[in-house]
Amino acid sequence: MIESDNELNDSPNHGTPYANLDSDARSVMSELDINKNQIGHGSFGRVYKSIYKTKEGNIIDVAVKKINIRNSEGFPLSAIREITILKKFSHPNIVKFIDTFVDKPKPNKKGNVSLVYEYAHHDLASLIKEKVDFDIDCIKSIMFQILKGVKFIHDNYILHRDIKPANILITNKGEVKLADFGLSRFYEKRKNQWKAYTNSVETLWYRAPELLMNECFYKTSVDIWSVGCVMAELFIKEPLFKEQNAYNQIKTILKIIGRPTEADLMRYYRINEGTNSEFIDSILPEQGEFCDFSENLEKKDKTGLLTKDSSAMDLIKGLLTFNINKRLTAEQALKHKFFSNAKIEGPGSQLYKKLQGELFKNKEFHGEKVIIVKRKEGMIKDMKNNNINNEHYFCNEPPERKGHIMKKMDGYEYEEEDKMEIEQPLQNIQAKKWSALEEFI
Repeated sequence: MIESDNELNDSPNHGTPYANLDSDARSVMSELDINKNQIGHGSFGRVYKSIYKTKEGNIIDVAVKKINIRNSEGFPLSAIREITILKKFSHPNIVKFIDTFVDKPKPNKKGNVSLVYEYAHHDLASLIKEKVDFDIDCIKSIMFQILKGVKFIHDNYILHRDIKPANILITNKGEVKLADFGLSRFYEKRKNQWKAYTNSVETLWYRAPELLMNECFYKTSVDIWSVGCVMAELFIKEPLFKEQNAYNQIKTILKIIGRPTEADLMRYYRINEGTNSEFIDSILPEQGEFCDFSENLEKKDKTGLLTKDSSAMDLIKGLLTFNINKRLTAEQALKHKFFSNAKIEGPGSQLYKKLQGELFKNKEFHGEKVIIVKRKEGMIKDMKNNNINNEHYFCNEPPERKGHIMKKMDGYEYEEEDKMEIEQPLQNIQAKKWSALEEFI
């Protein structure tokens, strides 16, 4: 039976984060309009660049997600999951969660909750859109760190379920971090069977074929497929599989990677029999139709690197394997020969050197746009007087109101067109049919 994908307690070992929301944090801001510091959207709120005063008195750059609490909807479950996961786990390749605080609500409103995260200077989607020229060693560094983060969450029984370039952050030191855990959840076995979850997860262009073919008993392989899509995108400079609906998406995938074997398809025939009896046959390439994955990738490659490094092609194909039992795991991928003989982390890496170059000087790439960094050395002139210019200032202690006039930050209201569309779970298969599929799980 398909269980609800809206459970609060996905794991017996974690609790609700509500107790942490009423922290001692306070927010104050300069006269600068808050919209000028927006750097993107999360899965449940807008994201702003800010600065934050730690309990030790240090001033650091941060990213702040503001979540509007609607009277009718309450606090988003996706936000609770993200807070729970990021407070419980820490890893160099996972974005760090720092603090939460509640803004004072307006009359007849519940106000906003602000989530504070460590700041990263770029997101991978923006770098790809700006056609930043990464050499093979930069790509190795990016992919190795992504896979380290993915291995960590999988080792801790977490599915990310929304890995894509926009959710991969990169600091100016070449540190790569997975972000936006709003669709994540713990996964587990119950009664010798994996739980069934909604298959309406992962952004369409990065969604694994098993999800597109109505699979609900899935595990970590869905994240691995998304990682493979990200790696391919670093070479071809655009999404590898780019369609506008799920049906055309799976058709395009199979046309590029090739027709699966009948044995690989057997489970999906069983899943879709009855209500979707002709679905599988309709998405398959014709028998004998030319579908060579390597050649299709080489034709799309805009860097010319895939033809020069056969190990890169081999790794992409391993990550984008149709059969989930043959698809690489994060651990296996980290041991792949593609990552041998390269300095892939730290100041000596090619990625670090690239991000310190002229292209990135005083620029930050966020939300599919380039932000010119106005903050200069000495901007914070007098910390005792909190003399802070042109920045939002978040701190966990009320500052002494000296120097510039500060004011309490009002809650931010969403525009109607900024509401997120949430895909509804595909549940057109009767629960009684799932028991017949156990032998294939």
